[in-house]
Amino acid sequence: ISKNNNIMPLEIKEPGDRKISEENTIKISGKIKKGSLIIIESPVSQEVLTNKQESFNVDFPLARGENLITVRAYVDRTQTIPQIKTLKIYYLNE
Repeated sequence: ISKNNNIMPLEIKEPGDRKISEENTIKISGKIKKGSLIIIESPVSQEVLTNKQESFNVDFPLARGENLITVRAYVDRTQTIPQIKTLKIYYLNE
């Protein structure tokens, strides 16, 4: 049982891991405690935001082929270790 009950786990609602996209951008949405610092990175792009509500969503660019996207969330300024989720997204256009 965690002593720290106010830590809300980082939750990615979409996309699912290993999603195949036919578009060159993808919507990344999820939930984390309001006011968290969220950093979304891939080899081709980086987004840094602070969420004003618990939910957040970002249109994120994709490179052709496999995209390894890392989402890091720092819940407050004293937290040195972020919550991390990693997604593999495949951008395949015909």
